[in-house]
Amino acid sequence: MHQVRVERPRFPEGYVAAFKGDTFALDHLRQRMMVARVYWVSTVTRSSRPYARPIWGGWIDDLLYLEGSPENGTFRNLARSPYAVVHLDSQGGDDVAIVEGPIDIVEEMDPAIFARLAEQMAAKYTAFNYRPETGTGMRRLTPRKALAWLTMETATRWVWE
Repeated sequence: MHQVRVERPRFPEGYVAAFKGDTFALDHLRQRMMVARVYWVSTVTRSSRPYARPIWGGWIDDLLYLEGSPENGTFRNLARSPYAVVHLDSQGGDDVAIVEGPIDIVEEMDPAIFARLAEQMAAKYTAFNYRPETGTGMRRLTPRKALAWLTMETATRWVWE
């Protein structure tokens, strides 16, 4: 596993008068990512336009696994440019979570990891009676940077090195 550096983000002058308290524990971000039902994945189209769509998935061991058809727009964009920014729903800009990093296609998933991922996703998507059958073909985001806050004054950035 990579080392994770924690720091305060830089904002333009006037955005934050002063940061309050300590930085967030990484566990706050991990918990948000694990329980999220929808991951808003932002990619870039062939014509260099931004493209954002909600995708189902799960967060295991600091990796985000995304599921969907290789024919959907998000996965076609990732085939051309395998990097994404993912954010979660927030309540009016509070409890923000944003993660970015390169994406690869899972060729073969460790059975123990898949069992944990399938369990996590089955719990999230019970209303749809859904549980993934395999991890093969899922997209996996390896975080490089993440940003989270409850209010701007609590903003914290993590950098995976």
